[in-house]
Amino acid sequence: MSTFNEAYTRFRVNDTQYRLDTIDQKVQSENLARSFGVRLSYTEPVFRDRYLEVNYGYNNAFNSSDRYTWDRSKPGGEYDLLNDSLTNHFNNFNTQHQVGLNLRTEKLKYNYTLGFNVQRNQLESRNLTKGENVEQLTTNFSPTAQFAYNFSQNKHFKISYRGNTQQPSLEQLQPVPDLSNRLMIRLGNPNLKPAFQNMVNLTFNTVNRENYRTFMVGMTGMLHLNRIVNSSVLREDGVQVTQPVNMNGGLNLNAYSVIGLPLDKSQKAAFNFTTEAGFRRDPSMVNNAKNQTSNLTLGQVVNFHLNVKETFFMGTEARVTFNNARFSANPQNNAKYFNYDLNLDGSVNLPWDMTLMAQTHFTATTGRGEGFDQQFTRINASLSKTFLPRRQGIMRFMVYDLLNQNLSVSRTVADNYIEDTRNMMLRRYCMLSFTWIFNRFGGQNAMSPPPLIR
Repeated sequence: MSTFNEAYTRFRVNDTQYRLDTIDQKVQSENLARSFGVRLSYTEPVFRDRYLEVNYGYNNAFNSSDRYTWDRSKPGGEYDLLNDSLTNHFNNFNTQHQVGLNLRTEKLKYNYTLGFNVQRNQLESRNLTKGENVEQLTTNFSPTAQFAYNFSQNKHFKISYRGNTQQPSLEQLQPVPDLSNRLMIRLGNPNLKPAFQNMVNLTFNTVNRENYRTFMVGMTGMLHLNRIVNSSVLREDGVQVTQPVNMNGGLNLNAYSVIGLPLDKSQKAAFNFTTEAGFRRDPSMVNNAKNQTSNLTLGQVVNFHLNVKETFFMGTEARVTFNNARFSANPQNNAKYFNYDLNLDGSVNLPWDMTLMAQTHFTATTGRGEGFDQQFTRINASLSKTFLPRRQGIMRFMVYDLLNQNLSVSRTVADNYIEDTRNMMLRRYCMLSFTWIFNRFGGQNAMSPPPLIR
């Protein structure tokens, strides 16, 4: 694959002088990846209601990346001058052995599993251009535990723990600067170690068989060791240089509760209330100082759907989300903001095998600051006609973005900054389509066309 990078950056030297930095390069990349894995497991009854499981896993992965950077020997000429400093041949070998021993107990009301895993990982990075090899050997021990209890046929509880190793990507390992953005240079780090995740998951759910009301609550926690994060240094000329490093202290917590309230036993009309909470803490390095980025998210979702005898369907969803982002190294970037979303979907089957469908999506943001708060409504609508002897044909006319307001806006909380992105989207257009279904045998369900695409 070949890409061309042409950039002109003007740096301020003093009040009256500027320095122009020019990049005009051709970059050729050749990547190769292959992997092989096998897992063996053996289970043996050892006592009454108890089973011993022994498992072994082996994974072998190879990745290679050849990157050639060419400059022009003369302006406007061919890219015929190889840039040695930005050219690299890099191979990565990863071999992993995993051994586990688990004891599983199964009782009438509960079951549990206790055990441990040993993961031994060998990571070798070869820089063929510079003749440098980096070899790392890591061993991780992690217990495995799971407990499930059945209070009744309709009420269940489960908690589990497991550990998992994550390998660095080839882009993170390759020590070649990425100059596609002259003001934000990215470097690889061949000394990266594999990251390790400790994960705990808890769920509880119950169903009332008389009125079909449901309740579910859950929580997930994740603690990271040797997490791969960014180390950023802002130079005096305004250029930011970023390189991945290993750090401890990463934490993810998520909790939710769901309440389902059907209005009748047929469940054709029902409310669902979902409450969400999340906390994420990411360590990083900013100008050689440790930075902690934390983001607290709180959300409330209300759903309602109504289905009347395959003739009329309506579904609504309202969502409110609150975000609180904080940065220890750059507290001036701290921000609190809200997102609001409202969806309304509906369809009605009309006489003469016709169906009318509509989808409405409203979104708004507040607290992001002047010029960044957005508000728009998108409506998609369609009218379809089913025909042919076995209702195999569907003629459909669709209007996308009826109000011509479609936008794509998003906010990303990164290591030491908040990024708002607004993309240009295709707005209002109409489409006439015909669908022929070969294997349809008739029936009422054949009247409904495929759903609209949001």
